[in-house]
Order: sequence, then structure tokens, then C-alpha cells
Amino acid sequence: MNDSPALLFPWWSVTKAVIATCALQLISQGRLTHDEALPGHPYTLGQLLQHRAGVPDHGKLPAYHETIRQGYQTWTVDDLLERVEVEKRAFDSDEGWAYSNVGYLFARQIIEKTVDEDIGAAIQTLVFDPLDIPSVRPAIEPSDLDNIAWGNIILDGFIVPFW
Repeated sequence: MNDSPALLFPWWSVTKAVIATCALQLISQGRLTHDEALPGHPYTLGQLLQHRAGVPDHGKLPAYHETIRQGYQTWTVDDLLERVEVEKRAFDSDEGWAYSNVGYLFARQIIEKTVDEDIGAAIQTLVFDPLDIPSVRPAIEPSDLDNIAWGNIILDGFIVPFW
């Protein structure tokens, strides 16, 4: 029996796929819709998930890159939305495609409101419990990354780069 603590590994870009899976689970349960405009917005949940809603992103903001350079200071959600000028959409829904972390923030908020749980609990209940995977958790605060194993891992005798 191995008594050493389990190493934690980041799963960066998988996050959007898992959020989309949560949304699709809720759609299949009839708790959300894919193709109806969201209340008070000109786009649908499906358009958010497909980056076709025209929601701007923070990735092009010089202030975002400066914040990262200074050590990952976090912005509040309200501050983020103000900085990206979220009301100034990049294009009308279905008139283009643009990668948007902010669009996925909106999808996350919709999921949390629908299940009345935080995203970690929602992901566990909607995705990982049905797969019998008990050990996944999202990083919410920067300190959640303190015990992450960065770099390479050994998997079945092979060294696998893990970024």
C-alpha cells in the first residue's frame, strides 16, 4: 500500500470541455436549452459553448498580460467584465467565431445557478460521479495550485510532458 500523498496534475484546456459537458448534461435533463436566447442576452448557451456569441475575451488586453507578469494577481468577475467591456460584443451571434474565456465564465455561471452549487460540485455531480472518478477538483484560488506537480510525469514507464 502506498501511503504517500497523491500528486496533483493540472488539466488546463480540458476545463472548457468539462464545462460544456456539464451544460450538455443539463440540456439532456431538460434543465437548460441549447438554442433559445438567454434571458436578457442576444445569444444562446450553444453559441457561448461554440465561441459564436460574440462575447469579448480578456486575452488581448495588455492589462491582463501585465497582471500575469506581476504574479497572477486576480481580478474580480465584475472587474474582468468591466475591463473587457463585455457589452461591446465582437460580432453579432452566429456572425463569427472568437475564442472567449468570458463566454465560458457565463456558461459556468449558468450551470452554477441551475444546479445551485459551485462549479466544483457541479462538475463532480454531472461529469465525474457518473464516471466513478472521485479525485478531480477545480483550482478556484491561486493557492489551489500550490501542490501541483509541474513538468513531466512517468506513465506506464514512459516520460510524458505535462503542461
